[in-house]
Amino acid sequence: MQAFLSYSLIQNDLYLISLLSRELLNAGVTSKGTIYSSDPSAELVTMTNYNIRTCDLFIGILTGDGSINQNAMVYQEWEIAIHFNTSRILLIEDTVAIHPEFTEPYIIYNRHNPNQVLQQLRDFVQKKESAKRNKNNLALIVGGEALIELMTHLSKKELKPTG
Repeated sequence: MQAFLSYSLIQNDLYLISLLSRELLNAGVTSKGTIYSSDPSAELVTMTNYNIRTCDLFIGILTGDGSINQNAMVYQEWEIAIHFNTSRILLIEDTVAIHPEFTEPYIIYNRHNPNQVLQQLRDFVQKKESAKRNKNNLALIVGGEALIELMTHLSKKELKPTG
């Protein structure tokens, strides 16, 4: 499983991305992240879109300390994840106001208790992985049944000489 991390953090808190990436890796999830630039090129935007489209899970992180531009970038990338129907979750610091009509999956966290949010995120990832395995198993079962039906049908057909 691959995750894309989009975050709104101040410089002093960037270690949290390393911590989160390590925790995800321990759970078997590799991660890629947002590349911030003061002047994002079309190539960078294309690469970000591709990374979000090809990941299994989008994780957006909003903090009370993040800049307005960083928060806007997280929301833009969130919209890209919605567009590509990528599984997604927001980790929202308890100091950030949430619109009452926001219904997407999110976890409220306290920066002084990171273990709680990490456990909730592990649970979320495990549910997504389980659902993906079940979907793949269902595809194998349905595909296998279709193949058996096709083989049965073909075996009942009379072979006609060609030529």
